[in-house]
Amino acid sequence: MGLTEEQRAVVRHGRGHAKVTAVAGSGKTATMIARVVHLLRQGGDPRLIRVVMFNKAAQVEFSQRLARAAGGMTERPPVVSTFHAMGKRLTEAFVRRGMLPDYELCPHEWRQGQLARQALASAIQQAGAGWGQPDKLELEDFLTFIDRVKADLARPSEVFAAMGLSQNVRYFLAAYEAFEDLRRSEGLRFFSDLLFDPVVAMAESPELRAWVGDRLEHVIVDEYQDVSAVQQALLQVVAGSRASVMAVGDEDQCIYAWRGSRPELITTTFAHDFPGAAVYRLSRTFRYGHALSLLANHAITANRQREDKLCISAEGTPHTRVALTVHGRNDPHPLPGILASWRAQGRALREVVVLVRLRSMSIPVELALLKEQLAYRVDGPTAFDTREMRALVGVLRLAAGTLFDPDDEHGRAETVRAMLSVPHVGLRAPEMQALVQRIVGSPQHAPGLIVDAVRQQGGRPRQRERAETMAGLWSTLASGRWRGLPPRKILGHYIETTGLYDHFREMAVRHIEAEERIVACEELMAFAEGQGKDLEGLLAGIDELRAAAARQRGDEDLVRITTVHQAKGLEFPVVVVPGLAEGRFPYVRDASEEAEMEEERRLFYVAVTRAREQLHLLAPPDRAHGAAVKTGSRAIPETPVASRFLYEANIGISRRLGRAIEAGDPARTLAQLRASDPEVAQGYLAAIGVSTRSARPGRSPSAIREPAAGSD
Repeated sequence: MGLTEEQRAVVRHGRGHAKVTAVAGSGKTATMIARVVHLLRQGGDPRLIRVVMFNKAAQVEFSQRLARAAGGMTERPPVVSTFHAMGKRLTEAFVRRGMLPDYELCPHEWRQGQLARQALASAIQQAGAGWGQPDKLELEDFLTFIDRVKADLARPSEVFAAMGLSQNVRYFLAAYEAFEDLRRSEGLRFFSDLLFDPVVAMAESPELRAWVGDRLEHVIVDEYQDVSAVQQALLQVVAGSRASVMAVGDEDQCIYAWRGSRPELITTTFAHDFPGAAVYRLSRTFRYGHALSLLANHAITANRQREDKLCISAEGTPHTRVALTVHGRNDPHPLPGILASWRAQGRALREVVVLVRLRSMSIPVELALLKEQLAYRVDGPTAFDTREMRALVGVLRLAAGTLFDPDDEHGRAETVRAMLSVPHVGLRAPEMQALVQRIVGSPQHAPGLIVDAVRQQGGRPRQRERAETMAGLWSTLASGRWRGLPPRKILGHYIETTGLYDHFREMAVRHIEAEERIVACEELMAFAEGQGKDLEGLLAGIDELRAAAARQRGDEDLVRITTVHQAKGLEFPVVVVPGLAEGRFPYVRDASEEAEMEEERRLFYVAVTRAREQLHLLAPPDRAHGAAVKTGSRAIPETPVASRFLYEANIGISRRLGRAIEAGDPARTLAQLRASDPEVAQGYLAAIGVSTRSARPGRSPSAIREPAAGSD
């Protein structure tokens, strides 16, 4: 397929910097390859051209495609690199020049984690905070904080505030300094240091900047919306005053704020750091049809921190079906029905992906699939592998008297450990391991063993109080007195008595972690209530689901369940986005926080634009949204039930207008503009060459009625 006029304009760009805004599915890789080939045909020296990709997989794929496209034109194609590969070469060169210490490059994540744990434990002890030892989640968050400091090139205190971390973990600041001291004393350099160290060295040395810069004539950078401050600073030095830099990306797909990417780096900072840049747009997507393009545009144009642009479906793209399915908590989950319809067309389960905002939101999806014996895989822990699920199921087993049954492979050590961690009784790792072994060996003495272990460790009064509460509950559960209660009531009493949700919020480094764990608990309780079974019946059902999950492991035709973050850069024939309820997606601490809401809206945009043939949006019943679908209103009520993004996406107008465009009937198309907010639709029609002068916005739609929700 030949290039579009927009793509050819990018390919033919002359000297000087350029920014290319490329919407999802716009063929940017093919355009960048054509650009490099054009430069070679114009006599460009391949040694003076550099292409920078964002990860190793993208670098390998681009290199192979470029080699095929440029075959015979040059003995050696231009170098295709990653930012970190560039940083590694500079670091090694600076070491040889004596400008950086000769530290060992350590590729082992476990070694970095070891130093981080040591630094964090020391800071916790000095602050008299936490339980004395970091748990796995806290350690992961501290490692993220370290990398973010080095990505932002900012003071740790500024990064701490920008990340919105809890004041309960302010000891991260001291821990960071301790970590860096340990790293230097050990003579180690980790992955993030490959950029941080040379960029800091160049900032302090005009001699190094002069030595590095002005060696290239053309630098092309892919996925520019994902760059961080340290990467942009490196690019500035490498380009110097000689190289023309072409940045290719889309601020609407900037979703990695937690690792330092920010939309302003492409929308405004690039123009400041690389002045005089020409601006190009790849506005045509080859991935999905008009209805989905309209929906995505309606949603993302609510963001302010973006370019004024629209995503337009190119001629010949699939007629993507956009379906909204409304279901209540007690209704059967709609996913099995969606899959049955897909398979009836002779299609495979592996062509379907379920994209969740929070990992815990996969639990009802997994349970629904297991119940119908539909195979799936999760990119991460499965529903039954999370600590919260294991702990609460353990509570139910203890109440039923089956936790320590000889034939119960899910009892014993791992479940006991989870129960002592949800909420955490405050023991250090060695003491926790010893307590678990003692309880497994003498389960009848568990209450006394819990209290004694915390006392022997010398826990603070609050820890001892929590241990006594845990011991009392353990004794009550083991007595069998709750065996006849509904499972949800058992779980609810346990959560309330232990103050579990408050514990999650208190111990979480980031607010979203607490929410993840709370949602997991709520989903299990909803599942228990929805089954309508007694305690023994529910546990038997859970065992059956576990067995079904184990049987699936050899299947090849699997539905994929993953997060929106993990799906970026990918596309699928069918995308299902569940949990589109206000407070879940978007998930923000404060709906008035514009930056947080815009990040969530970009996540929604990325999620929906992964689809090629079908997009299924699953939402709770919301009468106000049902009315908005019919009228074309994007106004969000004060207390929406369905996600505000569904209101903003204007599903009714997007579907009606998309169908009319695909039918090739301009008069019918114009009739669809009787919406209360027609600006996006009018702009879209103008972009595809349909006049909107005769459209009459603001009147109630009557020409084509919207089908009932879920019946698309």
